[in-house]
Amino acid sequence: MTNLNADNGAEQSILQQIQAIDLHISELNSERRALERLLLKVRRTDLTVKDVSRKNSVDRIIIENSILERLKSSKNPVSARNLLKAAKKVSPELKDGTFRSYLTRMADRELITRSLTHGYWGLPKTGGKAGIS
Repeated sequence: MTNLNADNGAEQSILQQIQAIDLHISELNSERRALERLLLKVRRTDLTVKDVSRKNSVDRIIIENSILERLKSSKNPVSARNLLKAAKKVSPELKDGTFRSYLTRMADRELITRSLTHGYWGLPKTGGKAGIS
C-alpha cells in the first residue's frame, strides 16, 4: 500500500507540473498574439516620423490616428461613442477610461475640439495642430 500511495503522489506531482507548463504556454501564446496584432497595427500606420519608445506609445498613436481619421471623414461633430467604436477597430482591448483620457489629451494639444453638443467632438476650425506626437 505504501508503494501505491507513493506512486499516486508522484503522478499527482507530475500532473501538476504539466498543468503549470500548459498554463505558461497559454500565457505565452496570448502574449504572442497581442504582439502580432500590434505588429499589424504598426505596419498599417505610418510611424516613421514619430518617436515611439514604448508599446503604449504605439497604441496611443494608432488610436489617435483612428480618431482623427473618423473626424476627418465626417462633416459634422462625431459622438464619443462612434469615435470609441472606430478606436476599438484598431485596438479591441481599449478601455473606456483610457479612451476618454486620449480625447482629453488630444483636445489639450488642440488636435480635436469639444462640440457644443455634449459628448460630441470635431476638428478645430482653424489653427489646429497637425500631426500626432
